[in-house]
Amino acid sequence: MFEEVAARQPLLLVVEDIQWLDRSSAEVVRFLTRRLREALIMLLVTVRAEVDGLGPTRSLPGERVELGQVGG
Repeated sequence: MFEEVAARQPLLLVVEDIQWLDRSSAEVVRFLTRRLREALIMLLVTVRAEVDGLGPTRSLPGERVELGQVGG
């Protein structure tokens, strides 16, 4: 289904607070990263920096982007 949508227009998938995913959900995200590499799909994942280790999500490929504090 994702590939069909991405064939018509680029698609963005967002997973917030990935450190809280259970093992099965993390496996689904990992599967998507492998399966959809050739499609026009971007996966944006957020994680809290203060969490030690990431359990089942630590092996996901990606780039780290540090955001400054918002506001004052």
